[in-house]
Amino acid sequence: MKIKTENIFAKSNRYSIITICILLLIFIIILRLIFLQILYGDFYLMQSERNMIRIKRIPPLRGTILDANKNILATNKPAFSLYLNRKDLKENKITIEEMIDTLSYLIELDKDKARATIDKYKKFSDAQPIKILSNLKWEQLVKIESSSAFLPGIYVDFDPIRYYLHGDINAHILGYVSEVDKKELERFDELAPGDFSGKTGIEGFYNKLLIGKSGKKRVVVDALGNELKVTSTVNPENGKTLILSIDNELQKFAYNLLDNKSGSIIAIDVNTGMIKCFVSAPSFDPNIFSKGITSQEWNMLNSDKLKPLSNKGISGLYPPGSTFKVITATAGLSLKIISPSDLLYCSGTYTLGNAKYRCWKKEGHGAIGMIRAIKESCDVYFYDLGSRVGITGIYETGSEFGLGFKTGIDLVGEKEGLLPSKAWKQKHLKTKWYAGETPPIAIGQGYTTVTPLQMLMVYSAIANGGILYEPRLVSTILDNQGNIIENIEPKILRKLKFSDEVLKIIQTGLDKVVNEQGGTAYSSRIKDFKYSGKTGTAQVRKLGEHREKNINKIEYEERDHAWFVAYAPSENPQLAVVVLVEHAGHGGSASAPLAKEIIKKYFNIQE
Repeated sequence: MKIKTENIFAKSNRYSIITICILLLIFIIILRLIFLQILYGDFYLMQSERNMIRIKRIPPLRGTILDANKNILATNKPAFSLYLNRKDLKENKITIEEMIDTLSYLIELDKDKARATIDKYKKFSDAQPIKILSNLKWEQLVKIESSSAFLPGIYVDFDPIRYYLHGDINAHILGYVSEVDKKELERFDELAPGDFSGKTGIEGFYNKLLIGKSGKKRVVVDALGNELKVTSTVNPENGKTLILSIDNELQKFAYNLLDNKSGSIIAIDVNTGMIKCFVSAPSFDPNIFSKGITSQEWNMLNSDKLKPLSNKGISGLYPPGSTFKVITATAGLSLKIISPSDLLYCSGTYTLGNAKYRCWKKEGHGAIGMIRAIKESCDVYFYDLGSRVGITGIYETGSEFGLGFKTGIDLVGEKEGLLPSKAWKQKHLKTKWYAGETPPIAIGQGYTTVTPLQMLMVYSAIANGGILYEPRLVSTILDNQGNIIENIEPKILRKLKFSDEVLKIIQTGLDKVVNEQGGTAYSSRIKDFKYSGKTGTAQVRKLGEHREKNINKIEYEERDHAWFVAYAPSENPQLAVVVLVEHAGHGGSASAPLAKEIIKKYFNIQE
């Protein structure tokens, strides 16, 4: 039998080729495995982990704020927020607009506001979550969680909101928080888009301490970005706790005194500079900012003519009226232009050149000395004395007391006011100072403007013998375990250059204002308890010689502001109080009674 060898060789060649191809394929696979797992194994492992592992930030709790008795004033309330992750949307090929439409169909969502929020942070990494809705309602939370399988890139996270226990009572000292802006993101490393940051008051001034330090967690996520498990956690460091010098019971009491009024009440320890109560009225509820203020709420606050958002104690600027007369008196005594025994004559009118300046007492006070002039607030006496001292003497004395400068209180938004001088007028009004402009300045009118806190510091320094302290609200800073980090010590700005003899004369006059018949605050005296003070009536508009005596017949905006600044007790003073009531008329009738009540409350006096 004849074998066909050519067929055998042909088959053998085919088998060889197949074998070689298989071996070559196996070799290629082995090379690929070596390439993937050995040479570039770490790289691809990292890439794989990036696809399934997320590093999520854990925001810290904002620090708590307490009053002097460690009652909570500001804390955090449990809440949840809705976040969007653009990276997860892209990986699932879903546009931002499509997701916004889906969410608005599912829950109450302001689409324009959501778009604006996302657009605001478009320059940040796509992996950076963006908070698009804070303080979710329970119904919204349930709908989002139950539909999570259909919402890639959307997740809900625990996100406590700021809560102020007493609402509007402490609004102007605590301030409020609202969503962080671009500048704050650049300034504070611990803040992320959508976080809330302190804007005003204590919240703004001590924002860095209150923020704390973020933590982070390493989580495994599915293809939709849903969290499956946590592999590691670095806990956040919560913000510091602040203890204020404020007594919240006194704070509530002062706030209620200003019910239906516009103005400010501040009380301070004259020997330390620590604030005991600080109220501005009308006020607002800072909680509306924490939950996300609506445009309607914002417009209502800003359009209110009484300016509830304005902290009148540090940013309200007013003519000081007769409370300024202590500056003129101190200038006259310290410059030895006058002595307490020297008498000036008040006929009811003071004439300088062709100008006439009238005293509040039409028939005049007759021959009058300094102590009685302070007690009865004689305008003519201080017109005359102011002209003798001159604007430079008044300016230098007022500056020594801190007028025209910020006090340095630990609040955001303080204004410095205006104490005019020759140099100021030349610079800003491009003209020289005229002698006829000095008499109004001497009684707290004219160009001069002050804040209530500034005048309080003047009288506090008079009370304590000439020490000007920096006013403070925060007394102690605690760490997360409640340990004291810092006790804020009283800070002396300067010892005033005026002699004890000069200050004693001023003190004597202020004592008689309240405690001696004929004093402008005599009706507000306290039985068996002496305190000192000075009334002031600051003209908003010059209404001429025949001023309407019935305040209710004068347009509200044209009524005088009512001042009273006091300290107590007269001997060894401890507390100073300022009361400013806008457009309320005379300080003796509108403001002094309120200061009296504060003093009685603080010293627990029963009449």
